[in-house]
Amino acid sequence: MWWDRDLNAPAIDNQLYINKVRPFPKYPGITYSDNGASHTYQALVLEARRRVTKGGPMFQAGYTWARDLGDSDTTPEDPSNRARERAPDTTLPNQRFSATMFYDLPFGHGKALFSEAPKLVNRIINDWQLSVTSSQQTGSHLTPLISVPDPTGTRYTTSANRPLISIRPDLLSDPNVGGKRDETNWYNLAAFGAPPIGRFGTSARGVINGPGVNVIHASIHKTVALGGERAPKLVIGLLGTNVFNHTNLGNPALTVSTLATAATISSTGGPNASAPSDRAGARNLWGTLRLEW
Repeated sequence: MWWDRDLNAPAIDNQLYINKVRPFPKYPGITYSDNGASHTYQALVLEARRRVTKGGPMFQAGYTWARDLGDSDTTPEDPSNRARERAPDTTLPNQRFSATMFYDLPFGHGKALFSEAPKLVNRIINDWQLSVTSSQQTGSHLTPLISVPDPTGTRYTTSANRPLISIRPDLLSDPNVGGKRDETNWYNLAAFGAPPIGRFGTSARGVINGPGVNVIHASIHKTVALGGERAPKLVIGLLGTNVFNHTNLGNPALTVSTLATAATISSTGGPNASAPSDRAGARNLWGTLRLEW
């Protein structure tokens, strides 16, 4: 797998960039792409199914407990130390549960309930189907950043002033404990500090556990026959996403040096709001009407 690094970075120490020897002194940073990066994926997958039986629901559920470690999805801060970048995949949750259920409601002629209902009542209560889908997962593996004058002397500059850069901070304790863990203070800011002159910070990537996802979607629809077996059918339905209107938080601000916003969450819709597969936003309801033939 591919990874990139700065081929022209000088040694990491407490000296200024302009005073250091570089492999190619007449050039700034040189991005070099190479192979050799890797990912290791391990998982436990469990699945349960119940097929359709007369008068009963059908459901399928799956649980995945996974870990994906790799170093191919980032440019190393320290171009001489790729191993320092090995960390969990940013977006892959450690745990995910999903389930789907379909149920032909037992009302009307030939069903368990109201089987002798009058013809008009039967046309109203018969042929309804309920479907429910559920998704729950843990959050993303997030990487903290701190904006500081370059402590390593490796970022290109033509002056004696250290340029302001964003790098990982020092990790002083577990950032996932010690805070309120809500949208105003998702992780413990006291777990991070500024790295001293002469080295990069000690924090690895992906040390902050982001918010997870919890959604339940449901739909109910009725099929109305418009004639014989081969005649068109009218399907009337009501669909809802996130029917319990559970608030799924977005990811928190990760620049720990920006105290006004650090550790706060300003968005909802889940950690991957741009990927609508889980539809983790606010509850939505809409009716449907279609003709099948």
